[in-house]
Amino acid sequence: MSRLEPELYKKLIDGDDDADLESVVVDVEAVYPQKPSRSSKKETLTKIRSSGVVSCCCKCILITLALTTVVAFVVSLGTYVWMKDVVQHLTVTTPHDRFPVVDMTEAEVSVVKDRVTLFVDELRAGKTIDKPLVVTQDEINGLLCQSDFLRGNIMVTIQQDNIQEDYSLPTWMLPGGKGRFFVAQEHLVVDQAKDTVEIEMDTAAKHQDWFDGPLWLAQLNYVVKNHKDSARMFELYLEHGTFFGQSAPEEFIAKHQNLLEFLYEDDDCEDARAVVEGIERVSIEPGKITIYPRRRD
Repeated sequence: MSRLEPELYKKLIDGDDDADLESVVVDVEAVYPQKPSRSSKKETLTKIRSSGVVSCCCKCILITLALTTVVAFVVSLGTYVWMKDVVQHLTVTTPHDRFPVVDMTEAEVSVVKDRVTLFVDELRAGKTIDKPLVVTQDEINGLLCQSDFLRGNIMVTIQQDNIQEDYSLPTWMLPGGKGRFFVAQEHLVVDQAKDTVEIEMDTAAKHQDWFDGPLWLAQLNYVVKNHKDSARMFELYLEHGTFFGQSAPEEFIAKHQNLLEFLYEDDDCEDARAVVEGIERVSIEPGKITIYPRRRD
């Protein structure tokens, strides 16, 4: 018999009131706890099993997160190493001398932007334009100099049928690019007699251990076709090309595929198509580019 039982008997014999009887009942339940029912056992087992499932799910989630983190770290590290190697191959430690800076006021910049925007908007709308659009070399350089990053680090020179761009861009924001510069020169040459365009970019960095030749080179042939419905199609074909020392596949060149085919097949290119169809020709002359609108009868 428990040591608490005499106290319980005494309370019952003395005839305590209801409040005391309630305390007696509490004491009795403390001394003689009830056996758990089957339903409570099932609930307990269910809770245990549920906690086990939750614990298993948590472990799976943690393992997945850990694996994802490891994979992301490995990929990031590989990308960083690859980028660092590319930067080392294509940059030099000595920049080009600062290029001339063309200063333009905000009002002058707005005038150029508005003139170009109006010309393009009228082409998109199919309107008749009387005057060609002329953009000078100084205006192009002045717009580029609005950027603090490009200011003094890039220059555009326009000659007869030739657009040349010179770069000397700092690469401090790239992996391994601190104290290094991307010094390069790009040419766009148009031969109107042969209907060809050649684009070439070469760097001051010597990268013979990686590949020989320019960074990229593309020799293109263009064709302008007028259709019966007065629509005009501009076609561009690759004749020869190299990119990072890799030549364009001969199979692709042999297909003679129009590189601007998407303009005439994609509905999202409707505005771009309208602009191309509205241009009669582009003239590249010393110090300026002139775009002549197409006459609409």
